[in-house]
Amino acid sequence: MEDRPITLTTPDDLERIVMKAMCSVLESHGFFKYNGKRLLSGREVEKEYGIAKRTLEHWRAEGSGPEYTTVGGRIMYERSRLEKFIAAGRVRPV
Repeated sequence: MEDRPITLTTPDDLERIVMKAMCSVLESHGFFKYNGKRLLSGREVEKEYGIAKRTLEHWRAEGSGPEYTTVGGRIMYERSRLEKFIAAGRVRPV
């Protein structure tokens, strides 16, 4: 990380910088939790479930897809809600 002065003009500037730093540290350790549940980034969803990040983006733009939350401006998915969304699309053969 580069050491350089930071100029803040508003409290929002400080909040943005702190949130970005916190998210960076948490993500680098694979550790996003909400109410005791681990949250997945789009990249992790892609790795674990094979749903492309671009597909998730497209679904969000359409207002469809799995429920998500934002943490420091980052979009995160709760595993149980993601699996519920996948199960809802399941087709039973006749």
